[in-house]
Amino acid sequence: MDKIKSLLCTGFAVFCLGSGLAAAAPSGQAVQPSAAAAAAASDAKAAPDGSQERTGTKIICDPLADADAKVLEKFCLVKGGTYNKMTACLQGLDKSATGLDAASRPYYLRVDRELTDKFFRRVRAYDEKTRTQIGEYYIAKDLSSVWRLDGKEPGMIAGSADKVMKKTRLLVYPRYLQMGEKGVVRLHTPGEVPYTLKVKSLNENVVSVNSSNQLIPEKLGRTDILVEAQVGNVKDSGTASIFVVTKEELQQMAYRSYLRRLYLNELVMLDDLYWRSWWGAPFYGPHYYGHRPPPPPRGGHRPPPPPRHR
Repeated sequence: MDKIKSLLCTGFAVFCLGSGLAAAAPSGQAVQPSAAAAAAASDAKAAPDGSQERTGTKIICDPLADADAKVLEKFCLVKGGTYNKMTACLQGLDKSATGLDAASRPYYLRVDRELTDKFFRRVRAYDEKTRTQIGEYYIAKDLSSVWRLDGKEPGMIAGSADKVMKKTRLLVYPRYLQMGEKGVVRLHTPGEVPYTLKVKSLNENVVSVNSSNQLIPEKLGRTDILVEAQVGNVKDSGTASIFVVTKEELQQMAYRSYLRRLYLNELVMLDDLYWRSWWGAPFYGPHYYGHRPPPPPRGGHRPPPPPRHR
């Protein structure tokens, strides 16, 4: 009987261990971490100071660290006048703004060959020893402004944002807001550089604005949205009209828009068929909606105009 009890106790203990229901380890006996946890802890200890803080607790390694010269030159600038201007501009700024200090922490720079939104050139800084990213920046192609993209407070660190603001577009979507939905107010900036917004509704009985700058429809109607934006050191404002409609009205507008596009397409196709049947091919193409000159006569060239009488 004692042998049977011992076998039952042993089997129950094995079941608990296999199903994860075993009791905690006794005091004085440390629980060993798993291999994945140990590897993560070792990577965190091996990471340079501040790298996790700058990249949002994510360590980014140089993807072109082991690439050959041809691959590196395909994606990055390694020499030339543009490379010298970009690197000199970044290295000439205050160390407290860029977070780069070659004396205490040697680094190297990667300058992208392609422009971002045809205006910014992205520059990344990597630690020479660990080859991990320690900084990411945008430099305007005309050196008018420099932006830091990493760190606790990303933003412009040098220059003026006048040209960036000129290329910025205000997006208030949708223009016809359905009851029960939410609207979005944002800026489309070159390179998606950071900005601040202050959104107000001129008639909160129709549309209100919450703490996340979302548009909340209250009742059917129309109102204007006032937006005050700041990009870098430049401020500007703009307005947009919003219509609050029902779901049925929105479907009717979509159907009318579809019929309008269908009618225009049929009109262009018939017009194109007429000109092809008249003289073989359209002179201005199927997407020309303006006035067309008359077709030439079918027999030979057009005769010269009659002489003018003085």
